[in-house]
Amino acid sequence: MIRIIIKKMRGQYSSKFNDKSSGYKTQLSILSCLFLLAACSISPVEKSHFKFEGGVADFDGIKIAVGQPAPDFTLSDVDGKQVSLSSFKGKKHVLLVVYRGNWCPYCMSQLDSFESLLPLLGRYDIQLVGVSPDLLKKVNKTTKKFDNDYIFLSDENMEMIDLYGLRKDATLPHPATILIDSKGEVVWFYASSNFKVRPDAMQMRKIIGKHIRNKGI
Repeated sequence: MIRIIIKKMRGQYSSKFNDKSSGYKTQLSILSCLFLLAACSISPVEKSHFKFEGGVADFDGIKIAVGQPAPDFTLSDVDGKQVSLSSFKGKKHVLLVVYRGNWCPYCMSQLDSFESLLPLLGRYDIQLVGVSPDLLKKVNKTTKKFDNDYIFLSDENMEMIDLYGLRKDATLPHPATILIDSKGEVVWFYASSNFKVRPDAMQMRKIIGKHIRNKGI
C-alpha cells in the first residue's frame, strides 16, 4: 500500500520537482501519507490469541468449522464472470480473505502484506480469493492495486458473508482469513470483531507451512 501511494505521489508531482519549494512540499506530502498509512496498518494477531490448529472467532454465529466442507458460493469477479468456490476443488487450495471494502485501509494493508506470500502460494498451488460487499466498480479498483494472481469477488448482497456467519451489521462483515484445502475442507481460519487485528504475511506463512505443505492436489 505504501509503495502504491508513493508511485501516485511521484506521478502527481513529477513536473514540479525542478522547483525546490514544490519539492519540499512533495516530500512533506509523501511523509504525511506514510505516517497515515502506518497508523492504519494491521496489527498481527497476538501470540496468546494465535492458534496454529483449529479456528478462531471472537463473535457468535460463525458457520464454518475446521475439518468440515467450506460452504460453496458463486460470486461475480471484476469482469462479471461467475466464480464458484467449488471450481477450485481438486485443482487448488484457497486462501479466502473476507474484507470490509476497498475504502478500508486495514483491509488494504492486509492484502498488501500478502503480496509477499505470492511465491509461496504459487509453490503450493494456493489461490488467494478476496471477497467483500463492494460493488463491481470498487472491486475493479481493488484489482488494479494488486497482483494479477489475486481474484477479487463482489458479494454486494452479503450472501456469502451470511452463509459463513460473518455479518457484523447491515453493511459490513467481520474480517476473516480462511484456509481451504483442495478437497474443499476448512483447515484453519481466523475471524475477529477487531478489524485492526488480522493475521499478517509472516503468520500465514507458518500456517500454510503447517497445513498445506504436505497436502497434494
